[in-house]
Amino acid sequence: MSARPVHLDFIEQPRRRSVAGLLASVTALACLLATAYWAQSLGDEAQGLELRLAALQPAATKDGASAERQGRVSAALQAAIGELNTPWSELLGDLEAATKDSHDDIALLAIEPDREHGNLRLAAEARSLPAALAYVQRLQHCATLRMPVLDHHEIQVKERERPVRFQVTARWSAAR
Repeated sequence: MSARPVHLDFIEQPRRRSVAGLLASVTALACLLATAYWAQSLGDEAQGLELRLAALQPAATKDGASAERQGRVSAALQAAIGELNTPWSELLGDLEAATKDSHDDIALLAIEPDREHGNLRLAAEARSLPAALAYVQRLQHCATLRMPVLDHHEIQVKERERPVRFQVTARWSAAR
């Protein structure tokens, strides 16, 4: 009885690339390019608004009515720029992730932003008070929110399941 010879190959053979991996890479690259184009167009739009504001500056110094009009235009432009700088996609993504982590114990009822002060008020409903408190704790770990605080809660005694309605206030940073 003789043993078969053992062949050891210590050099790893190169792996073949899969079609699925290549398609995923191409899709990711296309998404990256689309996002970069969208960000550039938003930057161009903001720059155009700033140029329009600068063009209106000399006209506003002629009389008092023009100064009042300029103030209104300036406020509208500042509001538009603030809207463009609000990190809505990140903010809503964090809220969605925190809500999904609750395993259907939380229903987000309302989102009220206060862009001027950078505050956000959330109205939600939970199956229980511990679920509401756990949701506030999850919000404390969101990257876009700072200092989420449970403002108010109320147990709905007239409803059969006795859900808890609550409000949370948090701050967010418009310039990330």
